[in-house]
Amino acid sequence: MASKPHAPAKAGAKDRLRLMTEGRWLEAYPEPVRVACLRLIDDERMNPVWASGFDFGDFKEVVMSLDRILQRDVWDRKTQAARDEWSKRFNATLDAIKELMLEGPRAPADWGFPVRDTLIMHALGELLEIPSEEDTKAYFSRMQEIESALDRSGITMIHALEHYRLQQNVDAKPTQILKKPADPKADRAHFIKLLGRYTACSAQTIATVTAVVFDEEVDDRLVRRLLTGR
Repeated sequence: MASKPHAPAKAGAKDRLRLMTEGRWLEAYPEPVRVACLRLIDDERMNPVWASGFDFGDFKEVVMSLDRILQRDVWDRKTQAARDEWSKRFNATLDAIKELMLEGPRAPADWGFPVRDTLIMHALGELLEIPSEEDTKAYFSRMQEIESALDRSGITMIHALEHYRLQQNVDAKPTQILKKPADPKADRAHFIKLLGRYTACSAQTIATVTAVVFDEEVDDRLVRRLLTGR
C-alpha cells in the first residue's frame, strides 16, 4: 500500500524539532533504516502518536529495533527444534574433530598455531618496529621469536576451537522468539516484539509505527496477538 501524503503535524512539534536537529546520529545506520525511520517525522499517520507522548527515546528504540531486524540471519530463521539439532550436531562434530586431531600424525601442541602467529605479526607491525617482509631473514627471525613466546603459552588450535565452542553455545542459548521465524512477515513480527519489549508504547502506537516503517497495513489486534503469544 502506498504511503499517505506527508503533511506537517499539528502536535508534537517540539519533539519533531529535536529529532531533526539531533538527526545526524542516524547517519551511522544503513540507508533502509534511515529512510524508514525518517518517515516517522512527517507521515500524517504519526500525528496522533506524537500527540500521545511518543518521544525521542521511543524514536531511538524504533531505529535500533529496525536495524536489528534487518540483520536477521539464517540462525534467526531457525525454529527451536532446528536450533537444538544444530547445537547437537555442532558439539558432536567438534568433539570428533578434536579426537581426530589428537590421533593424527602431528599433535596440535607440536604444530602450533601459524595463522595466529601471522595475524599477531601483522598487528605488532602496526604497533611496534617489525622488519619488513622484504627483508626475509630479519622478518622470519623476528617471527620465530614471537612464535616461541606464543608457543610457551601452551595455546593450540584445540584451545581456539574450545573457545569458539563456548561462544557458539552461549549465543545459541536464547530461545526462539517467533512462532514462525521463517515466515515472510517474520521481520515485521520481530520488530513488533522488540518495540513491545523495549518501549512502553501502547499496542495502537506500535501498530501505527510499524505501519509507517514497513508501509503496510497493521492494526492493534495483530500487535496484541504477537505480544501475548496468541
